[in-house]
Amino acid sequence: MASRRDPWLDNAKALLITAVVAGHVLAVLPGDHALRDHLYDAVYVVHMPAFILVSGYLSQRFRWSRRHLTSLVTTLVVPYVVFTLVLHGMYLAHVGENTEEPILLDPFWALWFLAALTLWRLASPVLRSSVIMVPLSVAVSLLSPTFDSTPELALTRALQFLPYFVIGLHARAEWLEQLKRPAARVLGVLALVAIWVVTADLDSWASTTWLFSNHSYDALGADTSTGILTRSFLLVCSLAGSLAVLSLTPTARGWWTGVGVQSMTVYLGHTVVVQALEYDGALDALPPGQATRAGLVVSLLVVAALAAPPVVRPLRWLTDPVGATKDLRAALRQGPRSAARPVEAPRPDREPARA
Repeated sequence: MASRRDPWLDNAKALLITAVVAGHVLAVLPGDHALRDHLYDAVYVVHMPAFILVSGYLSQRFRWSRRHLTSLVTTLVVPYVVFTLVLHGMYLAHVGENTEEPILLDPFWALWFLAALTLWRLASPVLRSSVIMVPLSVAVSLLSPTFDSTPELALTRALQFLPYFVIGLHARAEWLEQLKRPAARVLGVLALVAIWVVTADLDSWASTTWLFSNHSYDALGADTSTGILTRSFLLVCSLAGSLAVLSLTPTARGWWTGVGVQSMTVYLGHTVVVQALEYDGALDALPPGQATRAGLVVSLLVVAALAAPPVVRPLRWLTDPVGATKDLRAALRQGPRSAARPVEAPRPDREPARA
């Protein structure tokens, strides 16, 4: 039996998936704008680490069972393959030339998260076996950039982002409850203000490329000691920012909760939308002084549209084709009355963690 969903976690995912979409829209805005660049850096310090931490928490119940492994394939691997083919087709249509790397082994753009999440979930029974895995994951994150980056299956990112997932795996519900206290909210505001301040001139001590966590120290132009110190500081900032976002997340159910329920649908769908906007140059006409604000408005519209039930239902044939096929077959077996009922959209964030 599926456990009851926590609106607080869905609300957090709604905030974070909106930040993901906003970050990607900001990246394709034309021109060079100080506000856009600053906002982009501040968002990237927090949004994926927080998303990964929540994903780790929701993966605590994953087991190497047939049901959980099947769910992993249908909700992560199959959509990864489908959207890789879709995005690769768009790339070919726009660029007109093929890539040299095997497309399924080299995650296309934002699809790295699905590849990394699959690896993390597969390893989660080992990663949660002992609390010693938390400091070990930090060591892996700090030392893995001493080797050349590995694009295959987003392995480099999976290793460098690993601590957030492992911390989520070991987080207890009673610990997270402390984030809802008023004092935690005050500290959360201060943490986000501090992140805004330290990212005001990120290039003076790092660069935006550091935030992607997919390069070696050598490629970033840093020696090992400097690289470890810089990554350590970023890890602390990202963890503090992640907890800050959770502390400021509303706990009550609202209209925005549905966006969190459909966070994976929005994540997958926005890759096609943002790539189409970039390829078509749809945002190039935005006035320089208004580009950032307009980009944020576009981001909100994209999130709202992709999370809307009339869009979610047909899009499910791409985001969860196996589940959509099973529901259609069940509806046909049960007759017109069952088929007339709306099909519930997929909740891959719950499976198999909340199975």
